[in-house]
Amino acid sequence: MTKPKAKLYSALTDLKDTFAHLSDAAQNDLDAVNRESDQIRDLLKDYTDTLGDKAQSAVDDINQEFTVIQDRVDGITQSVEADNDALYATSQAILDQMDLVRQAILSLSEKPELTVTDLTDEVDAGPGLIQNCTASGTVSGDSNTGGIVGTVSPELGDDPEATFDLGDVELMSDVYATLRAVIRACRFDGTVTAKNECAGGVAGRCEAGAILDCAARGSVETEGDYCGGIAGRTRGKVERCAALVDLTAQSWLGGVAGLAQDITDCRTMVRADSDGECQGAIAGQADGTLSGNRYLLEDLAGLDGVDYEGTAQGLDFAAFSQLSYIPADFLTFSYRFEVDGKTVAEIPFSYGEDLDLSQVPQAPQQNGQYGQWPSFPTQDLRRSMVLEAQFSAPASTLADQEGIAQILVEGTFAPDAVLTVQEETPPSQSIDGYTPRSAWSYTVTGSQADTLTVRLRAEGMQHPAAAVYQDGTWTRVDTTQDGSYLVFSAPTQGRILLMEKTSLGVWIVVSLAGAVVVLCIVGRIIRRKKTPVSGI
Repeated sequence: MTKPKAKLYSALTDLKDTFAHLSDAAQNDLDAVNRESDQIRDLLKDYTDTLGDKAQSAVDDINQEFTVIQDRVDGITQSVEADNDALYATSQAILDQMDLVRQAILSLSEKPELTVTDLTDEVDAGPGLIQNCTASGTVSGDSNTGGIVGTVSPELGDDPEATFDLGDVELMSDVYATLRAVIRACRFDGTVTAKNECAGGVAGRCEAGAILDCAARGSVETEGDYCGGIAGRTRGKVERCAALVDLTAQSWLGGVAGLAQDITDCRTMVRADSDGECQGAIAGQADGTLSGNRYLLEDLAGLDGVDYEGTAQGLDFAAFSQLSYIPADFLTFSYRFEVDGKTVAEIPFSYGEDLDLSQVPQAPQQNGQYGQWPSFPTQDLRRSMVLEAQFSAPASTLADQEGIAQILVEGTFAPDAVLTVQEETPPSQSIDGYTPRSAWSYTVTGSQADTLTVRLRAEGMQHPAAAVYQDGTWTRVDTTQDGSYLVFSAPTQGRILLMEKTSLGVWIVVSLAGAVVVLCIVGRIIRRKKTPVSGI
Protein backbone atom coordinates (compact mmCIF):
# COMPACT_ATOMS: atom_id res chain seq x y z
CA MET A 1 0.00 0.00 0.00
CA THR A 2 1.38 3.44 -0.97
CA LYS A 3 2.09 6.08 1.72
CA PRO A 4 -0.75 8.47 0.66
CA LYS A 5 -3.27 5.65 0.55
CA ALA A 6 -2.14 4.32 3.95
CA LYS A 7 -2.49 7.80 5.43
CA LEU A 8 -5.96 8.12 3.97
CA TYR A 9 -7.18 4.82 5.37
CA SER A 10 -5.79 5.66 8.80
CA ALA A 11 -7.77 8.91 8.82
CA LEU A 12 -10.93 7.10 7.77
CA THR A 13 -10.51 4.54 10.54
CA ASP A 14 -10.22 7.29 13.16
CA LEU A 15 -13.21 8.99 11.62
CA LYS A 16 -15.40 5.92 12.04
CA ASP A 17 -14.36 5.54 15.67
CA THR A 18 -15.51 9.06 16.42
CA PHE A 19 -19.07 8.32 15.37
CA ALA A 20 -19.69 6.26 18.52
CA HIS A 21 -20.18 9.48 20.54
CA LEU A 22 -22.54 11.40 18.30
CA SER A 23 -25.95 12.76 19.28
CA ASP A 24 -28.92 13.61 17.12
CA ALA A 25 -29.02 17.02 18.80
CA ALA A 26 -26.17 18.38 16.59
CA GLN A 27 -27.99 18.30 13.28
CA ASN A 28 -26.15 21.39 11.92
CA ASP A 29 -22.77 19.85 12.61
CA LEU A 30 -23.81 16.61 10.98
CA ASP A 31 -25.01 18.50 7.95
CA ALA A 32 -21.55 20.07 7.80
CA VAL A 33 -20.06 16.58 7.74
CA ASN A 34 -22.23 15.75 4.75
CA ARG A 35 -21.15 18.95 3.00
CA GLU A 36 -17.49 18.10 3.61
CA SER A 37 -18.10 14.65 2.20
CA ASP A 38 -19.60 16.10 -0.96
CA GLN A 39 -16.67 18.50 -1.38
CA ILE A 40 -14.20 15.70 -1.05
CA ARG A 41 -16.13 13.67 -3.63
CA ASP A 42 -15.83 16.59 -6.03
CA LEU A 43 -12.11 16.82 -5.31
CA LEU A 44 -11.67 13.15 -6.09
CA LYS A 45 -13.56 13.54 -9.33
CA ASP A 46 -11.19 16.34 -10.44
CA TYR A 47 -8.20 14.01 -10.07
CA THR A 48 -9.81 11.01 -11.74
CA ASP A 49 -8.58 11.85 -15.26
CA THR A 50 -4.94 12.37 -14.29
CA LEU A 51 -4.33 9.48 -11.89
CA GLY A 52 -3.16 6.03 -12.86
CA ASP A 53 -5.01 2.75 -12.51
CA LYS A 54 -3.76 2.06 -8.98
CA ALA A 55 -4.61 5.55 -7.77
CA GLN A 56 -8.05 5.30 -9.42
CA SER A 57 -8.67 2.15 -7.46
CA ALA A 58 -7.89 4.09 -4.28
CA VAL A 59 -10.34 6.82 -5.35
CA ASP A 60 -13.09 4.24 -5.78
CA ASP A 61 -12.40 2.88 -2.31
CA ILE A 62 -12.57 6.38 -0.84
CA ASN A 63 -15.96 7.00 -2.45
CA GLN A 64 -17.27 3.84 -0.91
CA GLU A 65 -16.02 4.96 2.49
CA PHE A 66 -17.76 8.30 2.16
CA THR A 67 -20.97 6.55 1.30
CA VAL A 68 -20.65 4.63 4.54
CA ILE A 69 -19.92 7.83 6.46
CA GLN A 70 -22.96 9.61 5.12
CA ASP A 71 -25.18 6.62 5.80
CA ARG A 72 -23.94 6.48 9.35
CA VAL A 73 -24.43 10.23 9.82
CA ASP A 74 -28.06 9.81 8.78
CA GLY A 75 -28.45 6.97 11.25
CA ILE A 76 -26.83 8.94 14.04
CA THR A 77 -29.47 11.65 13.89
CA GLN A 78 -32.07 9.03 14.64
CA SER A 79 -30.39 6.80 17.20
CA VAL A 80 -27.74 8.56 19.23
CA GLU A 81 -28.69 9.83 22.71
CA ALA A 82 -26.31 12.37 24.28
CA ASP A 83 -26.25 15.96 25.57
CA ASN A 84 -25.67 18.80 23.15
CA ASP A 85 -22.16 19.61 24.44
CA ALA A 86 -20.91 16.09 23.95
CA LEU A 87 -22.57 15.92 20.59
CA TYR A 88 -20.94 19.21 19.53
CA ALA A 89 -17.52 17.96 20.60
CA THR A 90 -17.81 14.71 18.72
CA SER A 91 -19.10 16.43 15.59
CA GLN A 92 -16.10 18.74 15.66
CA ALA A 93 -13.88 15.68 15.93
CA ILE A 94 -15.57 14.31 12.83
CA LEU A 95 -14.82 17.52 10.98
CA ASP A 96 -11.17 17.32 12.05
CA GLN A 97 -10.96 13.78 10.76
CA MET A 98 -12.58 14.86 7.54
CA ASP A 99 -9.84 17.46 7.11
CA LEU A 100 -7.22 14.74 7.51
CA VAL A 101 -9.00 12.75 4.83
CA ARG A 102 -8.88 15.78 2.54
CA GLN A 103 -5.12 16.17 3.10
CA ALA A 104 -4.56 12.50 2.40
CA ILE A 105 -6.41 12.82 -0.88
CA LEU A 106 -4.38 15.87 -1.88
CA SER A 107 -1.17 13.93 -1.28
CA LEU A 108 -2.21 11.56 -4.07
CA SER A 109 -1.37 14.30 -6.58
CA GLU A 110 2.18 14.85 -5.33
CA LYS A 111 4.94 13.57 -7.66
CA PRO A 112 6.74 10.60 -6.10
CA GLU A 113 10.48 10.82 -5.57
CA LEU A 114 13.30 8.42 -6.48
CA THR A 115 16.09 8.37 -3.93
CA VAL A 116 19.20 6.45 -4.97
CA THR A 117 22.09 5.69 -2.63
CA ASP A 118 25.30 5.07 -4.60
CA LEU A 119 27.52 2.44 -2.97
CA THR A 120 29.94 1.97 -5.86
CA ASP A 121 32.95 3.06 -3.79
CA GLU A 122 32.14 0.40 -1.20
CA VAL A 123 31.38 -2.54 -3.48
CA ASP A 124 34.17 -5.12 -3.26
CA ALA A 125 32.14 -8.31 -3.11
CA GLY A 126 28.67 -9.69 -3.69
CA PRO A 127 26.15 -8.65 -6.32
CA GLY A 128 26.75 -5.70 -8.60
CA LEU A 129 30.49 -6.40 -9.10
CA ILE A 130 32.47 -7.62 -12.11
CA GLN A 131 36.09 -8.03 -11.14
CA ASN A 132 39.36 -9.45 -12.52
CA CYS A 133 37.87 -10.52 -15.84
CA THR A 134 39.96 -10.77 -19.02
CA ALA A 135 38.72 -11.27 -22.55
CA SER A 136 40.16 -11.18 -26.05
CA GLY A 137 38.73 -11.54 -29.52
CA THR A 138 36.01 -9.85 -31.53
CA VAL A 139 32.74 -8.56 -30.05
CA SER A 140 29.95 -7.22 -32.26
CA GLY A 141 26.37 -6.10 -31.66
CA ASP A 142 23.63 -3.68 -32.67
CA SER A 143 24.04 -1.10 -29.88
CA ASN A 144 25.51 -0.80 -26.38
CA THR A 145 28.39 -3.18 -27.10
CA GLY A 146 31.49 -3.62 -24.93
CA GLY A 147 34.46 -5.93 -24.55
CA ILE A 148 33.45 -6.86 -20.97
CA VAL A 149 29.95 -5.41 -20.41
CA GLY A 150 27.27 -4.26 -22.80
CA THR A 151 25.12 -2.03 -20.56
CA VAL A 152 25.17 -0.95 -16.93
CA SER A 153 21.65 0.24 -16.05
CA PRO A 154 18.31 -0.88 -14.65
CA GLU A 155 16.74 -3.70 -16.62
CA LEU A 156 16.04 -2.85 -20.24
CA GLY A 157 13.13 -3.87 -22.40
CA ASP A 158 13.12 -6.31 -25.28
CA ASP A 159 14.36 -3.78 -27.84
CA PRO A 160 18.16 -4.24 -28.20
CA GLU A 161 18.51 -0.73 -29.57
CA ALA A 162 16.54 0.96 -26.80
CA THR A 163 18.28 3.15 -24.26
CA PHE A 164 17.28 3.67 -20.66
CA ASP A 165 17.69 6.47 -18.21
CA LEU A 166 17.02 6.39 -14.47
CA GLY A 167 15.05 9.56 -15.02
CA ASP A 168 12.66 7.62 -17.25
CA VAL A 169 11.21 5.69 -14.27
CA GLU A 170 7.49 6.35 -13.72
CA LEU A 171 6.76 5.96 -10.01
CA MET A 172 3.45 5.49 -8.18
CA SER A 173 5.04 6.29 -4.85
CA ASP A 174 8.36 7.28 -3.32
CA VAL A 175 11.11 4.75 -4.05
CA TYR A 176 14.35 4.24 -2.16
CA ALA A 177 17.04 2.33 -4.06
CA THR A 178 20.60 1.21 -3.47
CA LEU A 179 22.97 1.27 -6.45
CA ARG A 180 25.67 -1.40 -6.70
CA ALA A 181 27.41 -1.42 -10.09
CA VAL A 182 31.20 -1.71 -10.36
CA ILE A 183 33.51 -3.03 -13.08
CA ARG A 184 36.95 -3.39 -11.50
CA ALA A 185 40.37 -4.62 -12.70
CA CYS A 186 39.16 -6.02 -16.03
CA ARG A 187 41.05 -6.19 -19.34
CA PHE A 188 39.96 -6.57 -22.97
CA ASP A 189 42.18 -7.10 -26.05
CA GLY A 190 40.60 -7.18 -29.47
CA THR A 191 37.92 -5.54 -31.59
CA VAL A 192 34.53 -4.16 -30.55
CA THR A 193 32.00 -3.19 -33.21
CA ALA A 194 28.48 -1.74 -32.83
CA LYS A 195 26.14 -1.46 -35.80
CA ASN A 196 24.40 1.63 -34.42
CA GLU A 197 25.83 3.47 -31.40
CA CYS A 198 27.59 3.10 -28.04
CA ALA A 199 30.65 0.87 -28.24
CA GLY A 200 33.52 0.70 -25.73
CA GLY A 201 36.58 -1.38 -25.04
CA VAL A 202 35.20 -2.29 -21.60
CA ALA A 203 31.53 -1.21 -21.60
CA GLY A 204 29.14 -0.02 -24.26
CA ARG A 205 26.91 2.24 -22.16
CA CYS A 206 26.77 2.96 -18.42
CA GLU A 207 23.84 4.86 -16.94
CA ALA A 208 25.36 4.58 -13.48
CA GLY A 209 28.08 2.88 -11.48
CA ALA A 210 31.85 2.95 -11.84
CA ILE A 211 34.63 1.52 -14.03
CA LEU A 212 37.82 1.22 -12.00
CA ASP A 213 41.37 0.05 -12.80
CA CYS A 214 40.43 -1.42 -16.19
CA ALA A 215 42.32 -1.53 -19.50
CA ALA A 216 41.47 -2.02 -23.17
CA ARG A 217 43.71 -2.54 -26.19
CA GLY A 218 42.69 -2.88 -29.83
CA SER A 219 40.03 -1.12 -31.88
CA VAL A 220 36.49 0.13 -31.24
CA GLU A 221 34.08 1.02 -34.03
CA THR A 222 30.48 2.19 -34.40
CA GLU A 223 28.52 3.11 -37.50
CA GLY A 224 26.81 5.80 -35.40
CA ASP A 225 27.94 7.90 -32.40
CA TYR A 226 29.50 7.35 -28.95
CA CYS A 227 32.73 5.39 -29.27
CA GLY A 228 35.29 5.11 -26.47
CA GLY A 229 38.40 3.21 -25.48
CA ILE A 230 36.81 2.33 -22.12
CA ALA A 231 33.11 3.20 -22.55
CA GLY A 232 31.07 4.49 -25.44
CA ARG A 233 28.89 6.57 -23.14
CA THR A 234 28.84 6.76 -19.35
CA ARG A 235 27.15 8.70 -16.55
CA GLY A 236 29.15 6.96 -13.88
CA LYS A 237 32.75 7.27 -12.77
CA VAL A 238 35.83 6.12 -14.66
CA GLU A 239 39.00 6.01 -12.60
CA ARG A 240 42.57 4.76 -13.16
CA CYS A 241 41.79 3.16 -16.51
CA ALA A 242 44.07 2.84 -19.55
CA ALA A 243 43.26 2.53 -23.25
CA LEU A 244 45.44 1.82 -26.29
CA VAL A 245 42.84 1.96 -29.04
CA ASP A 246 41.96 3.00 -32.57
CA LEU A 247 38.48 4.56 -32.75
CA THR A 248 36.06 4.79 -35.69
CA ALA A 249 32.66 6.50 -35.45
CA GLN A 250 30.67 9.49 -36.65
CA SER A 251 30.74 11.76 -33.58
CA TRP A 252 31.53 11.61 -29.85
CA LEU A 253 34.79 9.69 -29.85
CA GLY A 254 37.11 9.58 -26.83
CA GLY A 255 40.10 7.66 -25.56
CA VAL A 256 38.21 7.03 -22.30
CA ALA A 257 34.62 7.72 -23.44
CA GLY A 258 32.78 9.44 -26.25
CA LEU A 259 30.40 11.06 -23.75
CA ALA A 260 31.42 10.95 -20.10
CA GLN A 261 30.67 12.24 -16.61
CA ASP A 262 33.55 11.97 -14.10
CA ILE A 263 37.02 10.84 -15.26
CA THR A 264 39.99 10.60 -12.91
CA ASP A 265 43.64 9.51 -13.39
CA CYS A 266 43.11 7.77 -16.74
CA ARG A 267 45.77 7.15 -19.45
CA THR A 268 45.15 6.90 -23.19
CA MET A 269 47.04 6.22 -26.41
CA VAL A 270 44.44 6.77 -29.07
CA ARG A 271 43.98 7.32 -32.82
CA ALA A 272 40.68 8.22 -34.42
CA ASP A 273 39.04 7.96 -37.83
CA SER A 274 36.13 10.39 -38.00
CA ASP A 275 34.99 13.60 -39.67
CA GLY A 276 32.36 14.27 -37.01
CA GLU A 277 32.15 16.38 -33.87
CA CYS A 278 33.31 15.93 -30.28
CA GLN A 279 36.60 14.03 -30.51
CA GLY A 280 39.20 13.87 -27.76
CA ALA A 281 42.11 11.79 -26.55
CA ILE A 282 40.41 11.66 -23.12
CA ALA A 283 36.75 12.31 -24.01
CA GLY A 284 34.70 13.72 -26.82
CA GLN A 285 32.53 15.48 -24.25
CA ALA A 286 32.43 15.37 -20.43
CA ASP A 287 29.80 16.99 -18.20
CA GLY A 288 31.26 16.06 -14.83
CA THR A 289 34.58 16.42 -13.03
CA LEU A 290 37.91 15.60 -14.72
CA SER A 291 41.26 15.43 -12.94
CA GLY A 292 44.69 13.84 -13.33
CA ASN A 293 44.09 12.46 -16.84
CA ARG A 294 47.03 12.17 -19.26
CA TYR A 295 47.30 11.10 -22.89
CA LEU A 296 50.08 10.47 -25.42
CA LEU A 297 50.47 13.38 -27.82
CA GLU A 298 49.54 12.05 -31.27
CA ASP A 299 46.53 12.94 -33.42
CA LEU A 300 43.90 14.04 -30.88
CA ALA A 301 43.84 16.67 -28.14
CA GLY A 302 42.44 15.97 -24.68
CA LEU A 303 38.78 17.07 -24.38
CA ASP A 304 36.81 17.85 -27.53
CA GLY A 305 39.99 18.87 -29.32
CA VAL A 306 41.42 20.99 -26.49
CA ASP A 307 44.28 20.21 -24.13
CA TYR A 308 43.69 21.10 -20.44
CA GLU A 309 46.69 21.14 -18.15
CA GLY A 310 46.20 18.92 -15.13
CA THR A 311 42.79 17.79 -16.32
CA ALA A 312 43.20 16.31 -19.79
CA GLN A 313 46.87 16.91 -20.57
CA GLY A 314 49.02 15.58 -23.39
CA LEU A 315 52.61 14.34 -22.93
CA ASP A 316 55.38 13.12 -25.21
CA PHE A 317 56.29 9.47 -25.05
CA ALA A 318 59.23 9.92 -22.71
CA ALA A 319 57.11 11.66 -20.07
CA PHE A 320 54.01 9.55 -20.69
CA SER A 321 55.88 6.28 -20.24
CA GLN A 322 56.83 7.27 -16.67
CA LEU A 323 53.23 7.51 -15.46
CA SER A 324 51.42 5.05 -13.25
CA TYR A 325 48.26 3.11 -14.21
CA ILE A 326 49.68 2.08 -17.62
CA PRO A 327 50.07 -1.65 -18.41
CA ALA A 328 53.68 -2.52 -19.24
CA ASP A 329 52.80 -4.03 -22.63
CA PHE A 330 51.30 -0.69 -23.73
CA LEU A 331 54.82 0.75 -23.75
CA THR A 332 56.70 -2.00 -25.66
CA PHE A 333 56.36 -2.48 -29.40
CA SER A 334 57.06 -5.17 -31.97
CA TYR A 335 55.99 -6.70 -35.25
CA ARG A 336 55.14 -10.36 -34.80
CA PHE A 337 55.01 -12.53 -37.92
CA GLU A 338 52.87 -15.66 -37.66
CA VAL A 339 52.06 -18.67 -39.82
CA ASP A 340 48.96 -20.66 -38.81
CA GLY A 341 49.03 -18.97 -35.40
CA LYS A 342 52.68 -19.80 -34.71
CA THR A 343 55.29 -17.06 -34.41
CA VAL A 344 58.08 -17.35 -36.97
CA ALA A 345 59.73 -14.00 -36.17
CA GLU A 346 59.27 -11.01 -33.88
CA ILE A 347 60.98 -7.70 -34.51
CA PRO A 348 61.01 -5.26 -31.55
CA PHE A 349 61.27 -1.52 -32.06
CA SER A 350 61.06 1.66 -30.00
CA TYR A 351 58.26 4.17 -30.31
CA GLY A 352 58.81 6.33 -33.42
CA GLU A 353 61.59 4.13 -34.94
CA ASP A 354 61.80 2.72 -38.48
CA LEU A 355 61.65 -1.02 -39.12
CA ASP A 356 64.79 -2.95 -39.99
CA LEU A 357 63.54 -4.58 -43.21
CA SER A 358 66.43 -7.03 -43.25
CA GLN A 359 64.80 -8.81 -40.30
CA VAL A 360 61.47 -9.37 -42.04
CA PRO A 361 61.20 -13.12 -42.75
CA GLN A 362 60.38 -14.50 -46.18
CA ALA A 363 56.76 -15.52 -46.41
CA PRO A 364 56.70 -19.33 -46.71
CA GLN A 365 55.08 -21.57 -49.31
CA GLN A 366 52.56 -24.11 -48.13
CA ASN A 367 50.72 -26.88 -49.97
CA GLY A 368 51.69 -25.44 -53.34
CA GLN A 369 50.46 -21.97 -52.34
CA TYR A 370 52.43 -18.80 -51.87
CA GLY A 371 52.51 -17.04 -48.50
CA GLN A 372 52.35 -13.27 -48.32
CA TRP A 373 52.50 -10.82 -45.39
CA PRO A 374 49.79 -8.16 -45.14
CA SER A 375 50.92 -4.63 -45.90
CA PHE A 376 52.39 -2.78 -42.91
CA PRO A 377 54.09 0.57 -42.27
CA THR A 378 57.84 0.59 -41.97
CA GLN A 379 58.62 4.15 -40.82
CA ASP A 380 57.80 6.17 -37.68
CA LEU A 381 56.27 3.12 -36.03
CA ARG A 382 53.92 3.75 -33.08
CA ARG A 383 51.93 0.55 -32.63
CA SER A 384 52.61 -3.16 -32.40
CA MET A 385 51.15 -5.44 -35.04
CA VAL A 386 50.56 -9.15 -35.48
CA LEU A 387 51.03 -10.11 -39.13
CA GLU A 388 49.49 -13.42 -40.16
CA ALA A 389 50.70 -14.96 -43.42
CA GLN A 390 48.04 -15.09 -46.12
CA PHE A 391 48.20 -17.95 -48.61
CA SER A 392 46.96 -17.94 -52.19
CA ALA A 393 47.37 -20.05 -55.31
CA PRO A 394 50.16 -18.95 -57.65
CA ALA A 395 49.28 -16.67 -60.55
CA SER A 396 49.70 -18.02 -64.07
CA THR A 397 49.59 -14.85 -66.19
CA LEU A 398 50.94 -11.30 -65.89
CA ALA A 399 50.03 -8.41 -68.20
CA ASP A 400 51.70 -5.13 -68.98
CA GLN A 401 48.43 -3.21 -68.66
CA GLU A 402 44.74 -3.52 -67.90
CA GLY A 403 42.34 -4.27 -70.72
CA ILE A 404 43.88 -5.57 -73.96
CA ALA A 405 47.54 -6.24 -73.17
CA GLN A 406 50.36 -5.72 -75.65
CA ILE A 407 52.60 -8.19 -73.80
CA LEU A 408 51.56 -11.16 -71.64
CA VAL A 409 53.83 -13.59 -69.84
CA GLU A 410 52.77 -17.05 -68.69
CA GLY A 411 54.32 -19.21 -65.97
CA THR A 412 54.06 -19.79 -62.22
CA PHE A 413 54.22 -16.56 -60.24
CA ALA A 414 54.06 -15.48 -56.63
CA PRO A 415 51.12 -13.25 -55.55
CA ASP A 416 53.40 -10.22 -55.50
CA ALA A 417 54.95 -10.95 -58.92
CA VAL A 418 55.21 -7.97 -61.29
CA LEU A 419 55.73 -7.54 -65.04
CA THR A 420 57.45 -4.24 -65.85
CA VAL A 421 57.57 -3.12 -69.52
CA GLN A 422 59.29 -0.09 -71.09
CA GLU A 423 58.85 0.81 -74.78
CA GLU A 424 62.03 1.43 -76.82
CA THR A 425 62.99 2.74 -80.25
CA PRO A 426 63.23 -0.22 -82.68
CA PRO A 427 66.40 -0.74 -84.76
CA SER A 428 66.49 0.75 -88.25
CA GLN A 429 67.96 -2.22 -90.16
CA SER A 430 65.91 -5.19 -91.24
CA ILE A 431 66.42 -8.59 -89.61
CA ASP A 432 66.23 -11.71 -91.76
CA GLY A 433 64.13 -9.81 -94.27
CA TYR A 434 61.74 -8.44 -91.63
CA THR A 435 61.18 -4.79 -90.90
CA PRO A 436 61.24 -3.82 -87.18
CA ARG A 437 58.01 -2.18 -85.99
CA SER A 438 58.11 -1.91 -82.16
CA ALA A 439 60.56 -2.78 -79.38
CA TRP A 440 60.33 -3.18 -75.55
CA SER A 441 62.48 -3.98 -72.56
CA TYR A 442 60.82 -6.02 -69.77
CA THR A 443 61.45 -7.51 -66.34
CA VAL A 444 59.48 -10.18 -64.47
CA THR A 445 59.82 -10.64 -60.69
CA GLY A 446 58.39 -13.49 -58.61
CA SER A 447 58.67 -16.24 -61.24
CA GLN A 448 59.39 -19.83 -60.25
CA ALA A 449 61.24 -20.51 -63.54
CA ASP A 450 63.94 -18.67 -65.48
CA THR A 451 62.14 -19.07 -68.83
CA LEU A 452 58.67 -17.73 -69.61
CA THR A 453 56.10 -18.02 -72.35
CA VAL A 454 55.63 -14.60 -73.94
CA ARG A 455 52.55 -13.55 -75.87
CA LEU A 456 53.18 -10.53 -78.10
CA ARG A 457 50.21 -8.81 -79.74
CA ALA A 458 50.55 -8.37 -83.53
CA GLU A 459 47.11 -7.10 -84.47
CA GLY A 460 46.63 -6.34 -88.20
CA MET A 461 49.97 -7.75 -89.41
CA GLN A 462 50.00 -10.23 -92.32
CA HIS A 463 53.46 -11.70 -91.72
CA PRO A 464 54.59 -10.84 -88.14
CA ALA A 465 57.70 -12.13 -86.45
CA ALA A 466 59.51 -11.65 -83.16
CA ALA A 467 63.11 -11.27 -82.14
CA VAL A 468 64.96 -11.19 -78.80
CA TYR A 469 68.16 -9.38 -78.00
CA GLN A 470 70.94 -11.83 -77.20
CA ASP A 471 74.70 -11.40 -77.01
CA GLY A 472 74.56 -7.87 -78.40
CA THR A 473 72.35 -8.60 -81.43
CA TRP A 474 68.71 -9.13 -82.40
CA THR A 475 67.87 -12.72 -83.20
CA ARG A 476 64.58 -13.86 -84.70
CA VAL A 477 62.88 -16.57 -82.64
CA ASP A 478 60.51 -19.35 -83.54
CA THR A 479 56.90 -18.38 -82.88
CA THR A 480 53.40 -19.78 -83.13
CA GLN A 481 50.36 -17.64 -83.72
CA ASP A 482 47.34 -17.75 -81.41
CA GLY A 483 44.74 -15.31 -82.66
CA SER A 484 46.36 -11.88 -82.77
CA TYR A 485 49.29 -12.96 -80.54
CA LEU A 486 52.70 -14.39 -81.35
CA VAL A 487 53.73 -17.01 -78.79
CA PHE A 488 57.38 -17.78 -78.00
CA SER A 489 59.82 -18.48 -75.15
CA ALA A 490 62.01 -15.84 -73.50
CA PRO A 491 63.95 -15.26 -70.26
CA THR A 492 62.49 -13.40 -67.24
CA GLN A 493 64.35 -10.25 -68.25
CA GLY A 494 65.34 -8.89 -71.66
CA ARG A 495 64.32 -7.06 -74.84
CA ILE A 496 61.84 -8.15 -77.50
CA LEU A 497 61.09 -6.90 -81.00
CA LEU A 498 57.97 -7.07 -83.13
CA MET A 499 58.68 -7.26 -86.87
CA GLU A 500 56.77 -7.54 -90.14
CA LYS A 501 57.82 -9.03 -93.52
CA THR A 502 56.76 -7.12 -96.63
CA SER A 503 54.42 -9.19 -98.84
CA LEU A 504 56.12 -10.93 -101.87
CA GLY A 505 53.15 -10.17 -104.12
CA VAL A 506 53.54 -6.51 -103.55
CA TRP A 507 57.20 -6.64 -104.61
CA ILE A 508 56.36 -8.53 -107.81
CA VAL A 509 53.67 -6.04 -108.79
CA VAL A 510 55.99 -3.16 -108.12
CA SER A 511 58.77 -4.80 -110.21
CA LEU A 512 56.48 -5.52 -113.14
CA ALA A 513 55.13 -2.00 -113.12
CA GLY A 514 58.70 -0.70 -113.23
CA ALA A 515 59.51 -2.95 -116.19
CA VAL A 516 56.49 -1.70 -118.14
CA VAL A 517 57.55 1.89 -117.55
CA VAL A 518 61.07 1.10 -118.79
CA LEU A 519 59.78 -0.65 -121.90
CA CYS A 520 57.52 2.25 -122.75
CA ILE A 521 60.40 4.71 -122.50
CA VAL A 522 62.59 2.55 -124.70
CA GLY A 523 59.78 2.19 -127.25
CA ARG A 524 59.38 5.90 -127.52
CA ILE A 525 63.09 6.39 -128.03
CA ILE A 526 63.19 3.81 -130.80
CA ARG A 527 60.16 5.29 -132.49
CA ARG A 528 61.75 8.70 -132.53
CA LYS A 529 64.90 7.31 -134.15
CA LYS A 530 63.01 5.67 -137.07
CA THR A 531 60.95 8.73 -138.05
CA PRO A 532 62.25 10.16 -141.43
CA VAL A 533 63.08 13.82 -141.78
CA SER A 534 61.21 15.50 -144.64
CA GLY A 535 62.99 18.01 -146.89
CA ILE A 536 61.87 21.26 -148.57
